[in-house]
Amino acid sequence: MRRMMKMVFAAGLFTAVAVSACYCETVMIDKFIKEYDQATGLQRAQMDSDYKYKVISVSGTIENVESWEIFDEKDQIKVQYYRVNTQAQAISQMNSYAVSIFYKDMASVEKLDRGQAITVDGALLKIVVTPGSFAVWVYAGDLTDQDKIMFEQ
Repeated sequence: MRRMMKMVFAAGLFTAVAVSACYCETVMIDKFIKEYDQATGLQRAQMDSDYKYKVISVSGTIENVESWEIFDEKDQIKVQYYRVNTQAQAISQMNSYAVSIFYKDMASVEKLDRGQAITVDGALLKIVVTPGSFAVWVYAGDLTDQDKIMFEQ
């Protein structure tokens, strides 16, 4: 009986490890955004929840780099980030998407220029939906609890 319980526990542990391992894979933006484009509102909400803060690989051509501040009214904290926006890319005949990559330190964006190709693996913050387009927000770097709070604003 004891041996049987150990085997069952071991099988359960293996299953738990196998399931959690699949979430560690980097999500590729092209496949993800096409699925998001075709999803219903309910499916999109589920994808938002499932993929929030997961590592996603994004690429594009830089459109601009700007300073971007977030103010938390509750805690009276202002944090400065640097936002790199990519040019819009077509998903389908009707929709396109652009990526906004956020950095905390200026040194990461100093050598970036308009028209330059960029590829980044970062944490998916959110997807902003507007008619005909999506803005994918990604955080490049180590995402802290304070950063998560600030991007919830």
